Amino acid sequence: MGKYILEKLDKVEKGTKYLIRAVKEDPTIKARTKEVGVLTKEEARKYCVVGPTARASGIEEDIRRADPHINYEDFDFEVCVEDTCDVYARIMVRLRETLESIKIVRQAIKNLPEGPLMAELTVPRPNEDIGRTEAPRGELIYYIRSNYTNVPERVKLRTPTFVNLPSTKPMLIGDKLADAPQIIVSIDPCLTCNDRLTIIDARTGKKKTMLLDEIIRRRDKIW
Repeated sequence: MGKYILEKLDKVEKGTKYLIRAVKEDPTIKARTKEVGVLTKEEARKYCVVGPTARASGIEEDIRRADPHINYEDFDFEVCVEDTCDVYARIMVRLRETLESIKIVRQAIKNLPEGPLMAELTVPRPNEDIGRTEAPRGELIYYIRSNYTNVPERVKLRTPTFVNLPSTKPMLIGDKLADAPQIIVSIDPCLTCNDRLTIIDARTGKKKTMLLDEIIRRRDKIW
């Protein structure tokens, strides 16, 4: 299995380096991404963005380095930071991080200890905890409370997109309408990670927040 993974990584690495060259050299890509969708370092801090979106605005923040989990402190990797704060920077951070991820996986396979790969599962004791991980889009937070069963009593998530999505407002202001798609996509939004919708009545200004279940019920009534 390790050999198979390493062979696949070689192909991914080759393809990623090709994409990096294309982004750096292609005039059309540069014209559509440089100085487009700018989120300054100050704005990034104001909106509390995380992950590649933050690192593309010059903020060196990565949970794997700031609060190592699993065995990340044992791996040699670079926290990829860009300072142009635009769509181009967000693309470059993700491409560079792909190469760093390849480096981490290679180290993990090389240092993988011998023995069973799966630990024996037990019924958890009543407890509660908060865990932070560096997901592809940034800091992912889980709060879990357990009881004497194999079903959690309470689970609460805070996804990276929930934090990053509001930052598209300063990114979009002043840019061309034609640039809106790549600006929004540049934060790699997971819309299903935000199971709520706020409806604002344009006449009265009243707001109503609906969760996913209510949105689905209303959809079913309409259709």
